[in-house]
Order: sequence, then C-alpha cells, then structure tokens
Amino acid sequence: MSNINFEKIVSSLFFFVGLMFVYVGLKNRYISRNFIPVIGEVISFDSVQQIYSNGKKYLPMITYKYTVETTKGSTEERTTYENNIFGLNNQILVSKEVIDDLEKTYTVGAPIIVFYNKLNPVKSSLVRIKKKYTSTFGMVLIIIGMFGFIKNIPLPNITSAERGIRQMAFYVE
Repeated sequence: MSNINFEKIVSSLFFFVGLMFVYVGLKNRYISRNFIPVIGEVISFDSVQQIYSNGKKYLPMITYKYTVETTKGSTEERTTYENNIFGLNNQILVSKEVIDDLEKTYTVGAPIIVFYNKLNPVKSSLVRIKKKYTSTFGMVLIIIGMFGFIKNIPLPNITSAERGIRQMAFYVE
C-alpha cells in the first residue's frame, strides 16, 4: 500500500468526478434546449396519502393535456397529448401544505405551461429544467485534478549550487 501515491488518488478522484459533472451539465443543457413551452390544461388533480412513522406524506397526481402543432411540408398538423405526473420537482412525497398549494395551482380546467420534447412530443414536463453551472463546476474539478498530476511529474533533482554553476556557465559563454 505504501507504493500508492495519495496525491495521485485524490487527483484522479477530482478528475473523474469533474468528468461526471460535465456530463450531467451537458445532458441537462441538451434536455433544456429540446423542451418547448406550450399552453396545456389540467384534466385532473388527486393525491394519495401515505402514513409513515414521522407523519403523513402525500403523492400528488396531476393529469394534463397539451396540443402540439407540427408542420410537415405545406401541411400543419395538430396533435393533442395527455400525460400525468406523480410528484413535482423531483419531490415525490410532499406535505399537506404543499398539496393544498398544488391544488390551487392545478385546478381542473386551469391553463398551465407544459414543456414538451420537440424530438418526441409524447414526453413532457410541468417543470422546466433550469440551466445550472454543473459543467463549469466539473471543468474546475478537472483542472484541479490535472494540476495534481502535473505536480507529481518528476523533475530533475538539481541543487541550488548546481543551478548557480549552470547559470554562471551560461553567462561565460
């Protein structure tokens, strides 16, 4: 175990974690560019109560529809899709207060903004994926990891006396 250099391990971790952050950031950027907003309508709102040892939690269930207009050649086509979600904002189980707020926002017949995938209009979301600085943070980690590797490159072991002699020899020539 003594042959393993701790700094190289840490540098490798920074580098590979940075690569993962860059991947996630680029994937989110791709997704956010391909989701287009359109006005939809709430068809139904319901919630299911779950009882846990620390209290009650609720699972919101929202069904909505939206219409997508596509142009193929000289003809326009309108297709209506229906979709439902369970949970909201990556939060599946929420409190009663959140359910009450959601119920006010997603009343049956209310207009809502739906984000659909322009490459596959069947896929949609009620929450826009925000652009974050994930890939920038990943690049910083990669650079930190690379500095760790560069620092570990063996350099010739020259004493200061030898360095001074070499500099004097340079000036004499």
